[in-house]
Amino acid sequence: MAQFVLAEDFDPSANIAFDVDGVNPTHIASVQTFWAREASTSGTAGNTMPCLVCGRIGPIADMLPVLIKGIPGGQPTGMALASANAPAFESYGLHSTHTSPICEECGLLACNALNRLLRQEDTHLVSGELAYVFWTREPVRIGWGTLISQAMPDDVRAFLRAPWSGKVYAAALDTTPFYAATLSAANARVVVRDWIETTLGEAERNLRRYFQLQRLIDGLGNERYCALWQLLRATVNTKSQKEKPAPQVGQALLRVALHGGPAPEWLLYQAVRRARAEQGVAPAQAALIKMVLLTQPIATGGLADVNETDNLAALDRTRPEAAYHCGRLLAELEAIQQAAIFGVSATVVDRYYGTASSAPASVFGRLLRGAQPHLAKLHRDNRGLWSIFDERLREIADRIPAFPSTLLLQDQGLFALGYYHQRAADSREKIARKQAREAKGAAGLDETSDADDS
Repeated sequence: MAQFVLAEDFDPSANIAFDVDGVNPTHIASVQTFWAREASTSGTAGNTMPCLVCGRIGPIADMLPVLIKGIPGGQPTGMALASANAPAFESYGLHSTHTSPICEECGLLACNALNRLLRQEDTHLVSGELAYVFWTREPVRIGWGTLISQAMPDDVRAFLRAPWSGKVYAAALDTTPFYAATLSAANARVVVRDWIETTLGEAERNLRRYFQLQRLIDGLGNERYCALWQLLRATVNTKSQKEKPAPQVGQALLRVALHGGPAPEWLLYQAVRRARAEQGVAPAQAALIKMVLLTQPIATGGLADVNETDNLAALDRTRPEAAYHCGRLLAELEAIQQAAIFGVSATVVDRYYGTASSAPASVFGRLLRGAQPHLAKLHRDNRGLWSIFDERLREIADRIPAFPSTLLLQDQGLFALGYYHQRAADSREKIARKQAREAKGAAGLDETSDADDS
């Protein structure tokens, strides 16, 4: 009997395909129908149900044909999108995936589509234990995954300026359906934590709002935006490698980014708590606090209704809240101490931020008395710098008629922003003074050179 000789590099475990007279059998409709029926356990009437996706009545897959990969914490071999393998998950006498019936064809298409979304850089992002995917019904390139995950300033500015760039946007974009989902892993299953359904135009407007809400001007005078992972880290101990953000944080932020609405108040608590624990305010914490305060309605302690324009990107000397100016005052007292004592090991912020941000009246009298020797030293050694600090202290003091005895959560958020804004403004002013001195020195050299040449 003739034997077929296999090539030396043939892999017996590999899949093979063949053609019959130039036709791939899997492309024949009758073959597809046959295997769709065979994919069910028996093909009996008990296995025939309406598919939740296409609505057709026919055989239902006992197990979806493709596993989902790319979700953090999931099994490397893949996870089931729909599964019920124990009585606790079953209902109405239905078993396996019949609790959410999907036909073989729709299951194949849906699982392959989800895996593709999880592979493409622009249609998903991963942060912590969550994976976020987004897509449109029409073939429109959105590319928001990198924008949200990295938030590079130039890219964000270009995105924010896009509606006014003079380019003509298709009117259909405003009505194109847009979808997003938040996914996590639970053993061998995929968990859908959140689902967003809106239009592409609305999602784009919400994303612009998301970046505008977190916009800050840093100590160099540059616009600062935060990547999603930075906002997540603003809620945990940054010195601990083991502590991870709660999944609800990323879920809430993505919903604000794509669906709009107010940022939940518990995010403010998380950021304020970390600022007090770490005795200072990181940029991402300031951005998160700002987002919550600007989107919470005034009735619940926020600063504005949802659609109010951003007004806390930089120092605002005219704000009416005493808590904001208490934060500014603490930043100024820290700057005075650092200017008077070179290489101070522990500043007033390191020691008193927590108390000052929650009970200002109990600590600011002591801090102001402690600053007097530092001011006296600056008055003796650097009269110009003393004059700057003295003017700032007077301006801030005029905004605080009396130190509050206690500060509620929203006021603690304002305190943190006041502290961050004042430090950034001082840094910008310091850079401006240095540049002015350098320009003045250069002008003097030019005049000398001209005189010498003459």
